[in-house]
Amino acid sequence: MAAAQISIKRVFGHSQGSSPLDKKRAEEDNRTGELTENETKEVSRSMDYEFALREYPRLEGKDVVLRRFTLGDAGDVFEYASDPEVTEHLTWESHGSIEETISVMKKIFLNNPFMYAITLPENDKCIGSIDIRIVEKHNYASFGFCLAKPYWGRGYMTQALELMLELGFKKLDLHRMEGYHSPVNPAVGRVMEKCGMVREGLTRESSLVKGEYRDEILYGVLAKDWQKRE
Repeated sequence: MAAAQISIKRVFGHSQGSSPLDKKRAEEDNRTGELTENETKEVSRSMDYEFALREYPRLEGKDVVLRRFTLGDAGDVFEYASDPEVTEHLTWESHGSIEETISVMKKIFLNNPFMYAITLPENDKCIGSIDIRIVEKHNYASFGFCLAKPYWGRGYMTQALELMLELGFKKLDLHRMEGYHSPVNPAVGRVMEKCGMVREGLTRESSLVKGEYRDEILYGVLAKDWQKRE
């Protein structure tokens, strides 16, 4: 799986909800003045999502466990974050030192209920990351993931994404979940298809990766369609 990662803007220090659809929705919602009743409810829902995610610090699958990051994971994270093949399709450069990895982890990973370490249950080794970004007003979420090269093509990412979809639909009661990937990285699209997601289109030059604008392919799934697979 060449650089197993989707929705690449949000991993290692990028803001939530920065897909082209997210930007359009944000522009529509960018108003000034006092909060309306509906907006007050949205703020409350945002706090509820964070609270709910803190109630699920550990998600267990057959071959992977999603859990919170700790500084003890720094060595494992550096292993994949410093690999040029892993970062090829990502917006951030490969990490040059473990000190850089530790700095990123302290700023973004630690005590972040929206981000999970992908680990192996037999030894707790961290082999990647997966995170969820919720757009409260529209009751949907996007996600991003990154996986160490030695674990590509072994089903780990599919299991991790299934756990994230289950979290979104069963625990958070989301209406929709979506993800993006590079057209030159089709393995990531296959992961999403295995999880019941459907290709919905292509956004042209919507992602700035290492100084170059690149296309992204959009996949999505609705709660009602995902539930039919159970």
